[in-house]
Amino acid sequence: MRLKPDNFLIVIGASAGGMPAIGKLLSNLGQDIPAAIAIVIHLPSQENTDMFVARLQKKTALPCQTATNDMPLNKGEVYFAPAGKHLLIKKDRIILGNGPIVGRWRPSIDSTMRSAAASWDSHAVGIILTGMLDDGTTGMEAIQRCGGYTIIQDPNEAEYPDMPLSVSRNIDVDWCGSLNKLHEPLLHHLKKIPPASWSPKTSASRRRSPRTSPPK
Repeated sequence: MRLKPDNFLIVIGASAGGMPAIGKLLSNLGQDIPAAIAIVIHLPSQENTDMFVARLQKKTALPCQTATNDMPLNKGEVYFAPAGKHLLIKKDRIILGNGPIVGRWRPSIDSTMRSAAASWDSHAVGIILTGMLDDGTTGMEAIQRCGGYTIIQDPNEAEYPDMPLSVSRNIDVDWCGSLNKLHEPLLHHLKKIPPASWSPKTSASRRRSPRTSPPK
């Protein structure tokens, strides 16, 4: 089913150690999730992305696929950024780009998150898991500025803590915790129905919404 403006767009970013972490998070999400999920993980340009998607599909009931240009976003589906391409979000579609490398990477987590924030406002959700260096920090800042929801894996348990640690040092994230528990605040947040995100487009004047408290 096509993603609607009152659904959500989730961007999950990871790097070193990311595949097992992403698989664990997706294994805790059901097919009724009112969101599409874009995944950006740092891969060398020569890597076969479909192989990673096949590995991920074994961990989740959600349909997983390598993103293609102008692909429509469907609720309850997972889209994996292909190696060597930026994955950008334009309302209810995916745009792939060959633009300059951003923060040492293409695909860039920051680029995907910034585009998600621009199109989805308070319906954007950013999640940063294990990884080295700082890709994802400016993207999470953009999501927070637009009223979206931000989650990081606890750096103390991440296999490579740099990425979630960088986010935590730059913004006051909405939730930080164990990978085994990340789905709980996420699903709690998705029960909210803020105003439609891009029909009409209103992000320029949207203020940050109050923080959602995770379930106890």
